[in-house]
Amino acid sequence: MSRTYEIVHPVTLKMARPLIIFGPLKERITEELLKSEEFATCIQHTSRPPQDGEVDGVDHHFYPSKEAMQADISAGKFVDVTVQSDHFYGTSLQSILDVLQSGRICILDVNIVAIYRLQTACLHPISILFRPETITHCRGLQRRLTLDQARKVYESCTRMESEYWYLFTAILGLESLDSAMVSIDRVLQQHRGPQVWLPADQTLRNVEKESQATS
Repeated sequence: MSRTYEIVHPVTLKMARPLIIFGPLKERITEELLKSEEFATCIQHTSRPPQDGEVDGVDHHFYPSKEAMQADISAGKFVDVTVQSDHFYGTSLQSILDVLQSGRICILDVNIVAIYRLQTACLHPISILFRPETITHCRGLQRRLTLDQARKVYESCTRMESEYWYLFTAILGLESLDSAMVSIDRVLQQHRGPQVWLPADQTLRNVEKESQATS
């Protein structure tokens, strides 16, 4: 695996950083983190109509039509979008900002490409990949998985490490849920800010964005 060194620069952040977790146990890790008021998730947007009992702005942000949401997707207002039953579900930049500006760390369940979009928006996520050692190890961590499912999880983690290693704040081994929580706390203490070191291309985007805001 060929890796190169990146030039980094110090940056002072003005708000919390989003947190993205990849790998086995991410759902259980997220559940544990959300027990603390320090963390929160953002409310997704959707193009489907509300179901009985659902409240706009609580369960989802509901768009009046699929076309209206498509327009905002095309305008770059979302970092991650999926399609289910012919309806859009998306995580918007504004929803993430609403959480971050409250002083909490926003935990995101998004795909790897969303990291690029967050960096472009100067939100600089803390992204952690938990890497299982083997397929058997992966299945041991999540016993409900079939062998084929465990293989897919293992191969996905291996591919992400190989192709996108430069997007991760940390790539960590995974022994148990308890060890994962200790590792996350260590990474957060080191990278949460407000003073952090970021790759030079991300720093340049910060400068450009601040320049545009003051011009």
